[in-house]
Order: sequence, then structure tokens, then C-alpha cells
Amino acid sequence: MTSNSALRLCVLLVSCPRHVINSWLFANDTPNQGLASPEHSPATLRRRNNIDGFVSNHGRGMTQTICILDDAFPPPLKMISDPLLVLFYLGDANVMAQQSIAIVGARKCTTVGKLVAEKLAVDLAERGVCAVSGLAYGIDAAAHKGALSRTRGYTAAFLGADLGNIYSRQNKYLRDKIVAQGGALFSEYSHQTQPRPYHFPERNRLISGSAWATVMVEAGEQSGSLITARMALEQGREVFAVTGSPLSEGSKGCHRMIRQGAALVTNANEV
Repeated sequence: MTSNSALRLCVLLVSCPRHVINSWLFANDTPNQGLASPEHSPATLRRRNNIDGFVSNHGRGMTQTICILDDAFPPPLKMISDPLLVLFYLGDANVMAQQSIAIVGARKCTTVGKLVAEKLAVDLAERGVCAVSGLAYGIDAAAHKGALSRTRGYTAAFLGADLGNIYSRQNKYLRDKIVAQGGALFSEYSHQTQPRPYHFPERNRLISGSAWATVMVEAGEQSGSLITARMALEQGREVFAVTGSPLSEGSKGCHRMIRQGAALVTNANEV
């Protein structure tokens, strides 16, 4: 069976109702036998969009595709309750084979928050840990920069659009540097998928799911980082939070998570 055949089946599974996937998983035939079969599910179970088009238009240039059956698929993502079946990426997907920690926080953050996120990523990189974030402005960008400041510092980013749409746009240079330095960019969205508001909460489950722990550096009470932290808890991963000033609006989300059981940390050693 070719990898393209496996990819096509994974795309087909994405388009199937959950009960269909469950019946496939618990059928008498093993999953490998099912994958090797030339038969397809009834056309009524397919999405209205063309699956062949989804596969063939997955990107341009160096963009590549992996599915959950591939060895390079991020190992932690295989263990979440709703694993992603198809993933697009730029760079070296094997960067996720090493231990990874997610560093997340608000876009509108303080200078101190950026410094903390950057220092955490620097110290984790020196310990051979891959820093995972979302390539957004603020804490995300600071974490990526910190990891990249070390010669063998690797970092990975999960995007809320296709790999050609970088949000925030001022981080396009970071995208290129991440790939050039041996890291990777990942997305569940196929080529020419524009960013939508609901994409970012969706991709947050991948940030938390791809890491063994999530560290929240700065987050307000309405921050999307709280979604990432909640996803991490639901996925059975550790959640850490950096404390801040009790007068800071940007730290209220972190304080809330600490009150609810997140471990308080101030440096990489504590992580």
C-alpha cells in the first residue's frame, strides 16, 4: 500500500460520521486489512467536496502531507481522544519526535511576559526540548524566538490556516527561520484555506495535544490560551502557569488556572 493510498483513506475517514469510523475500528478485519482493501465507503458518506482535489491541492513548493499511519506523525497527537488523521507541514516533521513543551499566552502581552516566554524557550532548548506554539503575535512569537536563539534550538508551530497564510503577517520571517533551522510548521487545513476565527480554537487542541505539557505565560480572562489549557487537561497533559502581578489584567487567566490546580512555575527547571 502506498503512502498516498493511506492518505486518501485518512481523508475519507475525516469525512465520515463518527459512528462509521467506530464501526471501521471495531470491525472483524484488522485496521491494516481495511487499509489494504481497494474498496471504498459508499459515496453517501463522503463530503461534498472532492476528496481527490483535497489530496492533490494540499500545497505548493516544499509543503508535504502525512497521515496518522506515518512514522513522522507527531507521536503525542496519536494519543489524543480525537486524533487528527491528516496533517500538512513545512520543514522537518521529525522535530516532534523529541520531547516537546507548549508555551502559549496572549497576543496583547507585556514586555515582561515576552521576556519570560523567551527565557523559558531558551532554557528548554538547551535541554533538548522542542518549544511548540501557534506563531501568533506576542507570547507565541517570543517562545519561537527564544528556541531559535540557540544553535540546536528547535521549535514547531501549528497554524490556524493553510501553511501559506501566516497570522500574524509580521511573523512571516519567523516561519522561514523555523523551517531553515530544522523546525516545522503544521496545519490541518489544506492549501488556500484562509484563516477564520473558529480555526484558532480548533488548532489549540493540536498545540496542547502535540506537547507533553503546556505552559501559560500571560493570559487574560478571555484569552484563547485558556482554551489551550483546558484542551491540555482534557487530553491528560500537565498544565503550568506563570504568576504575574495581581493588578495585571493580562495575568488573570493564569491566576485562574493556578486556583483550579495548574502548577505555578517561574522557570524551566520547575517545568
